[in-house]
Amino acid sequence: MFNGNENDDAPSARRVLAFEAVPLEMRRLRHEATRQLERWLIDDIVEEAQLVVTELATNVLHHVGEGAAATLILEVRGGWLRVEVHDKSLVIPLVTRSECGDECGRGLHLIAALVAEWGILLTQAGKAVWCELALQEPHFAREARSAE
Repeated sequence: MFNGNENDDAPSARRVLAFEAVPLEMRRLRHEATRQLERWLIDDIVEEAQLVVTELATNVLHHVGEGAAATLILEVRGGWLRVEVHDKSLVIPLVTRSECGDECGRGLHLIAALVAEWGILLTQAGKAVWCELALQEPHFAREARSAE
């Protein structure tokens, strides 16, 4: 797994998408992430990636503020898809206990249950919330065939 260490191998594929934290952008981000995964022949985790992208981007909308500038990064690194959302806030997201009637507060719980690893990195410009989804074996076989 890639955990932000400088010594990890460089990504084999990378896509960077700037966005503005407004409700209409969530649909575009899901669409762009899906198209990119299909281009990379990663179709086994599209639904999980869509959910992660939506939750991370929605957190920017709700906790940093509507209209905030942010960036979505998708990377394939070894057997992992890494999804990162960068924003300019230094406020660290917290996993909180949600009550049954609460409308918010479950996003990080969903992400933690769905992904192999997730975390937060402070950056010079703010923070990045990242997570990693495991790629299944068929992806590796396709990748090896396309390299021949």
